[in-house]
Amino acid sequence: MYIPSDSGHTPYRSQDKGVNHMSRQKEIPDLDTLSREEKMKYEIAGELGLLDRVLEDGWKTLSAKETGRIGGLVTRRKREEKSRQAHSESMKDTTDRMQ
Repeated sequence: MYIPSDSGHTPYRSQDKGVNHMSRQKEIPDLDTLSREEKMKYEIAGELGLLDRVLEDGWKTLSAKETGRIGGLVTRRKREEKSRQAHSESMKDTTDRMQ
């Protein structure tokens, strides 16, 4: 918004003097409200040493390589979890048939 300057030096003057809109405080997410996948993302980011950056500046500050690594590890863990679950169910079925 254009506000004529009294000094004539600059054509624009900030209405919010002293307010830094770009600063953020660390926002620690409430883990109880996050989905299982979101919790996993934060856990993996911590393991990769990226959690401080995510909490400080947000996910958008990570490179494509870093986010791809996190996504790949989330996918791997979900696949392993599904495989373990299927294995335990098949073991249960085998045990039930033996009785």
